[in-house]
Amino acid sequence: MAVSSRIYPPPAARGLLRASPPRILPVERASRRLAPCVRAISGGSGPGGSPVPRRPPAPADAAAVAPPSAPSSASSAIDFLTLCHRLKTTKRKGWINHSIKGPESIADHMYRMALMALIAGDLPSVDRERCIKIAIVHDLAEADEIKELWEEYENNSSIEANLVKDFDKVEMILQALEYEKEHGKVLDEFFLSTAGKFQTEIGKSWAAEVNARRKEQCGKQK
Repeated sequence: MAVSSRIYPPPAARGLLRASPPRILPVERASRRLAPCVRAISGGSGPGGSPVPRRPPAPADAAAVAPPSAPSSASSAIDFLTLCHRLKTTKRKGWINHSIKGPESIADHMYRMALMALIAGDLPSVDRERCIKIAIVHDLAEADEIKELWEEYENNSSIEANLVKDFDKVEMILQALEYEKEHGKVLDEFFLSTAGKFQTEIGKSWAAEVNARRKEQCGKQK
């Protein structure tokens, strides 16, 4: 059973986002600017395994020297980010249908999926940064590259999409396990619906670990 509550922008918002295609990529720009910092903070390494140096602090007058953004670009960015607020407030329907009190939001789910992509070991031919991007936008159909990433995920058309699809299922069963422990519920259907559907070795391995912990948890409760 899918536990998804996708957010689709209203027509007016879609129009605003399409008004200036080259500029409405806040996720893309943020990812490019923050990726080296994230790797440095997490102890990761750069190309070829070399440590990624921490960036020096920005000068105090950085705002003054930064090139001004066009009003239309700023407007589109804020429209997009305002739309994304719904990801923080919309609860995942599958948990609501099972009477989970205070269930996770779509943003909660996407955030932990992005962390999975961040901490997963190096995999041959896998673009980690692209995995993180797909995880961040997989429940939000939008314009330009964001739409491209979303369609890549939906069509399961790349190894990165395969991996993120697995992360989606792993995050769901991990959340189900946590809700079983917190609320004393039995959420078998989430485990049954994902059984045998993992496409990658890391997805299979992580799912097996979650299921092993569930089995151990059930044993303690008897």
